[in-house]
Amino acid sequence: MKRNWLLKLTPEQFEKLYKGLHGRYRFYLNLSFETVVYDPKTYLLTIHFPPSDHDLSERVSTYINGFACAIDP
Repeated sequence: MKRNWLLKLTPEQFEKLYKGLHGRYRFYLNLSFETVVYDPKTYLLTIHFPPSDHDLSERVSTYINGFACAIDP
């Protein structure tokens, strides 16, 4: 399962978000392939989740939404 967010992030902001996600959810997002991907041209943040973990998806969504609110000017 994957989810997408539209976020306009600087490279520094993405690095901070990336490190925060991997620090907080390291046991869930450190898989055999990259699970957190950001495309700065389209502002699309994509995260791949284990298929059966809907609760994780909601927790990560709350984290990202909080991060987005914190960086919003």
